[in-house]
Amino acid sequence: MEDMSFGRKLLFALVTAVTAVIIFGITLCILEKELHTVLLVMLIISVVLGAVLLALLIALDQKSRKVKAGVIAGVSLLGALIIFSSIIMVLAPMMLFPKNHDEDAFKALEKLEASKENVVEQISCGDLTGWRVCARNAQPDEKRPVILFFGGNGMNSSRTAELLVLEDPDLYAPFYTDYDFVYFDYPGYGTSAGEPTGDSLRQMALDVFDEVDSWPTTSSVICFGYSIGTGPATYCASEREADGLVLWAPYANSYDVYNNVVDVFHGPMKLLVLYKMNSEKYIKDVSCPILIMASDTDEVIPYESSRELFASAGGSSDFMTVSGIGHNDFWTDDKVIGSTSEFAGEVS
Repeated sequence: MEDMSFGRKLLFALVTAVTAVIIFGITLCILEKELHTVLLVMLIISVVLGAVLLALLIALDQKSRKVKAGVIAGVSLLGALIIFSSIIMVLAPMMLFPKNHDEDAFKALEKLEASKENVVEQISCGDLTGWRVCARNAQPDEKRPVILFFGGNGMNSSRTAELLVLEDPDLYAPFYTDYDFVYFDYPGYGTSAGEPTGDSLRQMALDVFDEVDSWPTTSSVICFGYSIGTGPATYCASEREADGLVLWAPYANSYDVYNNVVDVFHGPMKLLVLYKMNSEKYIKDVSCPILIMASDTDEVIPYESSRELFASAGGSSDFMTVSGIGHNDFWTDDKVIGSTSEFAGEVS
């Protein structure tokens, strides 16, 4: 009877495993490609934990139900923790950097570039690509300041350049009336090669600054970061001689960004945060003038995190609170755009 009981248990386990594999396979075919990795990780972990649990139950076959229940509870808790950690480590970077490219905007800018009106031009720096919105009031070979922009995680250079010059030029003219507005796509974004990570974004920031600073038409460089881009912008200004640093909705460190979504990344749980960007450390080495703008109703970047970053700033720094606007409203707020343009005029 004991053998038959064990045989039935084994048969049940095998049927369950095969059913799970079939369900996972069907799900893989239905869901987006980006989620395949998450499901595969969950499947592998589930199979391993299932095998461990089965082995333990066989080893403890003669033990009491209480002991078996304790083992099952312990393995289940450990499995839940491992699965949660694995999902965070795999899924969080995908959510943080949803690599995108706007093909329609790209083609519209190519057409505008071909008109030879000196409005926009494609630029490159190694494997990185982007767009340069040319200063309206400058001749092609004339020196002028450059605003070097590091965008939010959901942005790309093509769509941003299209917004500036084709959709709402009156609102955004201050960014390129007397300045070149330069935006290189992050690794993996637009037509840039590579993967977006803390290390790759830091290296990118230095590379594109050196590229822009080497142009014969560049008279000065202002680093400008928004949201996730405030990290590499701050790092860049700490390592290079920028003439100014503008930060919209910045964060003190990447843990604040994660904890604003799920407030669990403290102590050992910090190890699950793969995107490392310690802006509060970098900003201490920034010697140029700094303008920090934050909203006390920002739903993405905690206002307190922006205040912490300001508290760590050295040199000449100003903090401006823009009340009552959301995270994405920075781009449509006249006060934000006007103050940014005024600051750029003072430091360039």
